[in-house]
Amino acid sequence: MNRTRFALLFILFAFSSRALFGQTLPNTSTPPFGSFGGGPDVINLANVNSHIIVPVLHKAGRDTDLTYDLSYDTYIWYPVGAVGSQTWKPVPNWGWRAITEVALGYISFDQTGPVSTCNGMGMKTTYSNWTYHDNFGVEHWFGPNAVSTFTMGSAACQGSTGFAQTAADGSGYTLVVNGSTVNGLTSASGAKIQAPVNTGAGAGSFTDRNGNVLSANTSGQFFDTMSSTVPVLTVAGAGTTASPITYTYTAPNASSVHFAMNFTNFTVATNFLVSGIGEYRSSAAVPLVTSISEPDGSQYTFHYETTPGTCTPISGTTCTTARLTSVTFPTGGTISYSYTGGNNGILKDGSTATLTRITPDGTWTYAQVKGTSPASTTTVTDPAGNVTTIQFQGIYETLRVVNQGATTVLKNINTCYNGSASPCTATAILTPITRRTVIDQYGASGGGGPFCKHDYFYNSFGLSTQQDDYDYPSATTMLRRQVVTYASLRNNIVSMPATTTLCDPSSGTAAACNGTGTVVGQTTITYDQTTASATPVASPHHNSVTGSRGNPTTIASLVQGATTLSRTIAYWDEVRLNDATAVPPAPIVTDGSAWTRNEVASAE
Repeated sequence: MNRTRFALLFILFAFSSRALFGQTLPNTSTPPFGSFGGGPDVINLANVNSHIIVPVLHKAGRDTDLTYDLSYDTYIWYPVGAVGSQTWKPVPNWGWRAITEVALGYISFDQTGPVSTCNGMGMKTTYSNWTYHDNFGVEHWFGPNAVSTFTMGSAACQGSTGFAQTAADGSGYTLVVNGSTVNGLTSASGAKIQAPVNTGAGAGSFTDRNGNVLSANTSGQFFDTMSSTVPVLTVAGAGTTASPITYTYTAPNASSVHFAMNFTNFTVATNFLVSGIGEYRSSAAVPLVTSISEPDGSQYTFHYETTPGTCTPISGTTCTTARLTSVTFPTGGTISYSYTGGNNGILKDGSTATLTRITPDGTWTYAQVKGTSPASTTTVTDPAGNVTTIQFQGIYETLRVVNQGATTVLKNINTCYNGSASPCTATAILTPITRRTVIDQYGASGGGGPFCKHDYFYNSFGLSTQQDDYDYPSATTMLRRQVVTYASLRNNIVSMPATTTLCDPSSGTAAACNGTGTVVGQTTITYDQTTASATPVASPHHNSVTGSRGNPTTIASLVQGATTLSRTIAYWDEVRLNDATAVPPAPIVTDGSAWTRNEVASAE
């Protein structure tokens, strides 16, 4: 079952904006087609960032749940300015998401102008580099064609231009803009996101394709699908040593409980000694997160790296680079980090040169080497001394060599994109990615070991349309083909499968198999055949829906020859039915706080 989820990842800071005109922040968290390791912290193997989640509140809702987790990334320094005379700059909030940014994300753009146009009769401003920063901290760029303008002046030349563009990274987000005004941001599933523009603060909302709403206001109150007037979570505090941030909600036993984020003042100063990049020193004491206490008294604790070399601290503080050196979990387990290589452990782009990560199971090292941009290599050594070397083009993995120990090659995995031939470690990767080919070979590459191949195809929304699997020993025999088509629906719903077909490629040229193979299994889903019934119980925090909802109403499965078995599903206006097979539909059961219903496992 894959139910629609909405994550409210949130933290309140006075300096809540992450908008930085003309500057590119590190792409952290878990971008599409990325490579990751670690656990419970998630290590982005392309830039050695550690992504840490602190769960706060998970509450079931009406078709869309509220999931509220604090989110933090360790990649906090990046250079700004002209090459040769740059300075180090910290990411906003020192790696934590801002108040609305981590609930809904935010949208950013670069602004050029205004400049004179229309023979001096108008002033034109151009907006470009449109990017959606999602609630996990991942940047989704809408490409070079996402450019809009606004012109002020005489009636003959004033006006605006805009665009409707899908993100170039395969995430499926679509952005509609006119001038500097955002007219719509939707996910591939048709969810509507109202996110702040060029700021991480402000009110916003998330509306699923059935009209159920989650929202946040400017007073630190969050509302789930069950109420638009009674907040499910209230956040308060200034984010200082004297005013911790509290996250208050009602527990199942009806008592009021809270998490608290606590701060300690530091002098933040770098001393990385990278040629051409000036150091950073805070002009006042900086409150950094040093603990997060839970309602039962347990807590997370955070420690930071002491500034190397000479640093004179501000009165009552100690000097730190603000790079995380350890996080201790409420269970008592600790993950420790140290930074070496490069210049005091940092590379020119601000990413870590070598990260040593000590966990309860031993010591891990992640050594990163930058080649000719955008190429890089990360070498991972596990606690048993086994070495895995991964080559990247930007954030995309191209070659992985897995060793037993340091030198005995167990496996080579070549990954190529958009039809490039293997090996493709030096091949530029353009987005969107429409094809990804993975060749998995035992033993050293070219050493004669058996290998198989998996060929994945994607549409412009990053959705899988075909997968071909080839067998050992030489990847010349196709074992199976799976083809997926998607329903043509309104309301920007693009991710709902219409048919999923499994093919035997040994014979036949069936059209459903894209000309290769015989159909051996197929599921067909039809959507929105009937009008949703009015719910007998009043439903708060809900918007009416016109057009497609993307709710499966008939699911038919091929069982033998041309014989299919099918089931029909009906819906209330806002939510699935309690008995999905009943016609007419059985009543929904509600206790006033959560809906009771059966979900269709393969419906989404």
